[in-house]
Amino acid sequence: MLLSFFGEKRMKYRIDDIEECVNKLDTIIKTILAGAGLSLFIEVTQLFCLGRHTDVDDLILNTFGTVIGAWIVFTIRGWRKKHLNIK
Repeated sequence: MLLSFFGEKRMKYRIDDIEECVNKLDTIIKTILAGAGLSLFIEVTQLFCLGRHTDVDDLILNTFGTVIGAWIVFTIRGWRKKHLNIK
């Protein structure tokens, strides 16, 4: 019971940290840069893994996917804010 309490408490802090980080991505540019940075990080770490290879096409296509996803999210947020007065 005690371990379960501390485990749940620790998980709550991690979720709060993730939520705080996501809330900082309040512009489309910040979101795209974060997606490109994450993709670059993954590609660089693959340099050190046996049997894996890096490819600039992966970086470009992942960033393009981030652009599309960010555009969809920010378009929906803008529409909701304008038409439904929802934050």
